[in-house]
Amino acid sequence: MQPDHLGLLFKDWTYYFHLISEDPLGNLTQALASYRFQLGSEPAKLNFFGYISEAGTGTKLPGATITLEPYGLTATTDSNGYFLFNQLYEGSYALTAALGGYKTSSLQISASASTVPYNFTLSK
Repeated sequence: MQPDHLGLLFKDWTYYFHLISEDPLGNLTQALASYRFQLGSEPAKLNFFGYISEAGTGTKLPGATITLEPYGLTATTDSNGYFLFNQLYEGSYALTAALGGYKTSSLQISASASTVPYNFTLSK
């Protein structure tokens, strides 16, 4: 590993940079950009999939929207409540599931081969 220009050492890992801009008066703008920076070998990828169901009944929920941050990747459940993110890097993500008539639910997940299928429930 080589020190960067600030004299810091970066380890082989994935880093995220979130940038906002400033107008000429010094006000922060609403513009936001997120970048992923990979040092070292590319992390493993997997097809991250699972089901969204109703809490208590287990009824699969079609049409639910699943969002993974920090990139805003989205998927919609099919008629069986199934969702899929192809070729997702293993790692930590914030997962949010939403469907009209149900409470939106969010949590931190660690996407890996051992966490699929990922079963998520929504409450009314």
